[in-house]
Amino acid sequence: MGGTGKTTLARAFYNLMSSQFEGSSFLANVKDISRDKKDGLKSLQEQLLSETLKGKCTEINDVHGGMNMISSRLCGKKLLVVIDDVDHLDQLKKLAGKLEWFGLGNRIIITTRDETTGHDEALQLCTWNAFKGVCPYEDYVNLFEQVIEYANGLPLALEVLGSFLCGKSVNEWKSELDRLKKYPKKEIVDVLRISFDQLEDTDKNIFLDIACFFNGSDKDYVMKVLDSCIFYPEIGIRNLIDKSLLSIRDNEFWKRDLLQEMGWKIVCDKSNNKLGRQSRIRNFADLLQVLINNMEPEEVEAIVCNMFDLPYSTKFDFEDFRKMKKLRLLILGKKDSGWTVETFSTKIDYLSNELRKDFSVVANLEELKLSGCWGLLEIDPSITSLANLTLLDLSYCISLKNLPASVSGLISLRVLDLYGCSKLRKLPEDIGDLKGLEELDLRHTTICEFPPSIALLENLKTLNCGNRFPPTLLGLIKFAIIGGNAKLGNTINMIVGKGLSSVGLCSLKTLKISDCNLGEIPEEIGSLVSLEELDLSYNHFISLPASISALSKLKNLILFRCESLRSLTELPSGLEFVVANGCTSLETFLNPSNQCNLRCSTFCIGCLKLSRKQDSERTIFTSLKTYLQVFSKFLSSYI
Repeated sequence: MGGTGKTTLARAFYNLMSSQFEGSSFLANVKDISRDKKDGLKSLQEQLLSETLKGKCTEINDVHGGMNMISSRLCGKKLLVVIDDVDHLDQLKKLAGKLEWFGLGNRIIITTRDETTGHDEALQLCTWNAFKGVCPYEDYVNLFEQVIEYANGLPLALEVLGSFLCGKSVNEWKSELDRLKKYPKKEIVDVLRISFDQLEDTDKNIFLDIACFFNGSDKDYVMKVLDSCIFYPEIGIRNLIDKSLLSIRDNEFWKRDLLQEMGWKIVCDKSNNKLGRQSRIRNFADLLQVLINNMEPEEVEAIVCNMFDLPYSTKFDFEDFRKMKKLRLLILGKKDSGWTVETFSTKIDYLSNELRKDFSVVANLEELKLSGCWGLLEIDPSITSLANLTLLDLSYCISLKNLPASVSGLISLRVLDLYGCSKLRKLPEDIGDLKGLEELDLRHTTICEFPPSIALLENLKTLNCGNRFPPTLLGLIKFAIIGGNAKLGNTINMIVGKGLSSVGLCSLKTLKISDCNLGEIPEEIGSLVSLEELDLSYNHFISLPASISALSKLKNLILFRCESLRSLTELPSGLEFVVANGCTSLETFLNPSNQCNLRCSTFCIGCLKLSRKQDSERTIFTSLKTYLQVFSKFLSSYI
């Protein structure tokens, strides 16, 4: 366990005895350095060599080179080495992989919180207790491997299991191993439970939630869930790690199988194995039993089930949720296109007060995801109290008809996802008050009109309407994506039409209005003085307005498959790249090989009328060569 003096004891011994050796090295905080620092293990190898050779070591190239140098340079010396706070076998392999690396009389001290033993030692320990010897009978070899894997190297578990299996036949071993996976040995669980019983109540809840629901889950996600339950997980997780009840590997929570099974056994024991009285439900079949059979689930605190396993023919209601007075956590699986609303005979109307309080109780909430809540009819007006809310996900809420006007009071909201809200017909009139809104997804809604205030969304970068858009959107909206195929992030997109106002668009750098069925481009486009990239592909205009030549900063002009386009004569002087592939009606185009002030490469493959009208073969091949030279630069803006 942490804090019991391992490092202090090792340091005291090192200070006392290091003078009696030819060389010495104290490698502190191995766990943190090897995981948090780039090339951490390599730097530890360099430290080991430098300290034991008294600064004579040169820099090593990589970890494998360091292993070779340690084994070759230190094998003839009498050394004292302390490797402090090891939590993974690979760290030892890289720093002190084999006895042959070191000479006679060496002392290597390792401190760790991990009680696991190596495979060979685990086999010896288990076989000694099972057969009072060190060599298992051949028929038992595979079974011993299963025992070692099950015990995860815990010496106590290996001793108990070895003694328990002593004298039993091969078939009895197989039967016992199958039963152990469902019912762990009481002696093992009782010893492991000592550490659990010493925990504070909040830390016990964290342990049980992770053991029952989140073993192997992403650390950041689980921390948010635990924090929403007011469990203060930062300190709680540290306490569990210090007591060797939890580990983190690759940013995922990890528990040994025995600890996970112990957690679930604690839940079952506390409920006297009565399903309706369990504090946690982790299986959808069990949840169905509780709801259908009216099991009086007053003690249920948390339900985390995968609804993907729900049979399509199953129907039930959620009336018994009203009896779950202590319910604090409800996660019902994943979205899947195969689910239908008919799965539920009634909407979820009976959540306990713990889950049904006005939003004012969770004023610090930053993300609210209600995706796939098919029975959700309305949003409580108290949502306006969520001053820190940055994301509101209401996608696939197919029963939602309106948003409360109070939504416009979410001063921190950046993302509003209404994808698939098929009954939603309008937005709040004051939607423009969401000054911080950056992304708005309205695909697969029935919204036909936009309130005028939508033009006031000054920070909106993404408005996704699918392949259609309401008529009132033209001339009102500033930034949008049409078709959902544009790059998100710093790329700003826009719908234009007659009456376009350029107010507030003077800093616009990228404009993508491809595939919008536009028959003309308004003259006002010339006022976008900061524009650097313009994509007008797949539209039906015949020519570009003369004002486009005023776009002095424009570098890339994309006109792919503008099949009605006839002429390109007035272009900005700063152009570097023009794509007019598939412009089948194009008859007139400035030749980049002629004397002009353009410094661009052009690509006009498939411009049939242009190739017939002028000797364009030379022009096309010249532009193709230049095009290939700059294409990688152009392409990078779309990746």
